[in-house]
Amino acid sequence: MLVGTVSGGVIAQVTNLGVPYIVRALLLLVTMFVALRFMRDIGFKPDRDSSRTCCSSTAIRRPMGSPAWRQRSWPGCRSLVA
Repeated sequence: MLVGTVSGGVIAQVTNLGVPYIVRALLLLVTMFVALRFMRDIGFKPDRDSSRTCCSSTAIRRPMGSPAWRQRSWPGCRSLVA
């Protein structure tokens, strides 16, 4: 952070006050494209079952109807509350 602050001040003194913001925006764009290119979700496996649709309402409602969802306090959180 110190390097960015000092280099932004130096760039602003040498050029214009708006140039460090433009440089920062360009660096953020480069970072975004590098992340999009090289970051992959290794653990994700899409469901290839053709009988279900992508946004099935039963798949969304099923966890809400489970007994754990209806409990007032979850077993793992009791020690935090009491």
